[in-house]
Amino acid sequence: GPPQGMPPQVMPPPPVPPQSQGVAIPVSVPMMGNKQPMPPASPSSSSPPPRSDPAIRLYCDVHPSATPVSAASVKSSIMTPRDIAFVVHAILKPILLAGTSPSDYHMRYFAGNASGPNTPSKKQDLVEEKASRLSKTKEWMKDKGTLGYMSKTDVTRPRALLATPTMASGEDLEQKQRASLWKARLHIDQGYQAANALVEIWQVTPPGTVPPEVQQHLLKLFKCLGMSVSKDGDYSVVKEDCLRVILKMAKGRAFVARLLEQALLPPGAVQALLPTAIRLTTEVGRPNESTDSRIFANMGRVVTSLPTLETTTLVSCVKAAQSKNAIASQPRMECVHALLQRGTIMAGSDPAFAEEWKQTEAEFMKILV
Repeated sequence: GPPQGMPPQVMPPPPVPPQSQGVAIPVSVPMMGNKQPMPPASPSSSSPPPRSDPAIRLYCDVHPSATPVSAASVKSSIMTPRDIAFVVHAILKPILLAGTSPSDYHMRYFAGNASGPNTPSKKQDLVEEKASRLSKTKEWMKDKGTLGYMSKTDVTRPRALLATPTMASGEDLEQKQRASLWKARLHIDQGYQAANALVEIWQVTPPGTVPPEVQQHLLKLFKCLGMSVSKDGDYSVVKEDCLRVILKMAKGRAFVARLLEQALLPPGAVQALLPTAIRLTTEVGRPNESTDSRIFANMGRVVTSLPTLETTTLVSCVKAAQSKNAIASQPRMECVHALLQRGTIMAGSDPAFAEEWKQTEAEFMKILV
């Protein structure tokens, strides 16, 4: 009879003897009374299990008043939520700094074709924060006696130069050369910034007008070149060391050539700069065709085309070129030839200058003997 505790309608399946591998084994399905056995569920009719956590739509609300996305809501098997939030915020940082525009497509779409609230730009706050951080780093450098300070910049700009308030004054030659190199790089970098600012100002200025913003950038450019201007408007080179370290580098000679090529300096400043620049440039023992061609070509062009060239400036330029290095390459010889040619023209039109020019030319011809 049936075992105790089991209904008589349900019979347990008979024991199945072990079979060899690869042979199908029929299995009897137990029946519940008069009900037919339930067919096995097909894979197509099975529904997926419900998700434990609903899908989260991140970064879909572009309105400025939207709530910030929490870092804990972002999940990944490779990066931590904090790293993901940092990367996303770094990507969106330029958009946040630019502020919102009423004509933005997404703003009109999400706000129902209505302009959003007037949110001020955050660029001014960023500039103030950088200035405050820079002043704090300078105070830290003075209090703690550190070598220098590095101000935080974005990845699109080059790294700031190391701040060295006082240059090295040791007897070591290598240390002096390194200090001179850093000084030249600093002057060239600041000079390029002032020159680029002048170019941008002149491009947007109507012809025949001089904007007041030009003055501060010109003074900064004069300071980098070691020049000064008096109250009477007289220009002079007061610090030859600044100009010497600049002209020793190929980048510095290209910088001075660009100033002469784009006519960024006033005519009086050019006449004060030419004699010293010719003398310091010709002091370089080994002439370089790639760097000499541009700067000496622009010097010769200025000497030839400058209408207000004074006789004292021309004589000083010829005396500055009285050395063997002044004729060591073809670009240098072309510059000297421009000086002699302009002097001959000026001596023919000015009898008072003819005698002085004759003596100056005779002294220069001695280096060719």
